Amino acid sequence: MQKYIKFSIENFIKLIKNVKLMRVAIASLGPDLNSLVSPSFGQAPYIIIVEVENGEIKNYEVYQNPGLITGKGKGVALAQFILSKNVDAVVAGQFGGNAYAILSQSGVKLFSSPPITVKEAAVKAEKGELPLGIQAGRRGWGWK
Repeated sequence: MQKYIKFSIENFIKLIKNVKLMRVAIASLGPDLNSLVSPSFGQAPYIIIVEVENGEIKNYEVYQNPGLITGKGKGVALAQFILSKNVDAVVAGQFGGNAYAILSQSGVKLFSSPPITVKEAAVKAEKGELPLGIQAGRRGWGWK
């Protein structure tokens, strides 16, 4: 009986720590985890959605940026696509004003990243080690 109670208490403690898988969408220059974070959200060739838990990559999905086929509004199209993927956070060098507004008003966390790998950025985003996302034209990590 004591073993069962101890086991149940340990499980309860794990539950109340609220360990949660985090889905992070990362604007990327390439199609894999070793690619660099794109300096521009809307101009990124790829978006990689990474599932991270306790600093460990559990899974990832790679998509071509659907916004690149539009003339204007690339960032808006990408922001709408990302929202359909139920992510918790988005990482890029910087964000255009409209994409920034759409994502932040939807409750998604925005992070700016220096040119590091997608894998590093995903883990840092989960740990909250990246600065908050910045809009294009403002001081930050953007490469322009």
